Amino acid sequence: MPNAATLVEQAIGGLRLGKHLRGIVLDLRSNGGGAPEGVAGLLGAFVHDKIWSYDIDRNGKRIANATNDTVPLLHQPLVVLTDRRCVSACDTFTGPAGMYLLDDGSSLLIPSLSEVGAHGETIDGIGVAPDDNVPLTAAALSAGHDPDLEKAVSLLRL
Repeated sequence: MPNAATLVEQAIGGLRLGKHLRGIVLDLRSNGGGAPEGVAGLLGAFVHDKIWSYDIDRNGKRIANATNDTVPLLHQPLVVLTDRRCVSACDTFTGPAGMYLLDDGSSLLIPSLSEVGAHGETIDGIGVAPDDNVPLTAAALSAGHDPDLEKAVSLLRL
């Protein structure tokens, strides 16, 4: 959502942990995406003055997608959980699309831009490579374990 950073900040404040907060696990598993400005704001809560990707128009012109530096920094370590169902803005793979209205009242959206990662790497059809890949097993699920979350928490304890 466009106000994702505000929602996360409010959720953190609602925990009333104050100085006891040691990090944030942002669980985006099965997230269907959202607004690019939400990505810019949420990233801006953790880092400023960074480009996370570039949109490329049909003429090859690169347009930077940068953090929203007006969002106050949270000054917390961050671990993000994703899975194969994390798409669109969740996987920072969004781009403006041109809308065409059809005769039957429906519409067709055709992306007018493609997107590459901050270092020019292809992410279309591939996604963003994880730093850690945690296998999910039936045994862990039946035992009530969430290996992804357990790994995230262990990373914050470093």
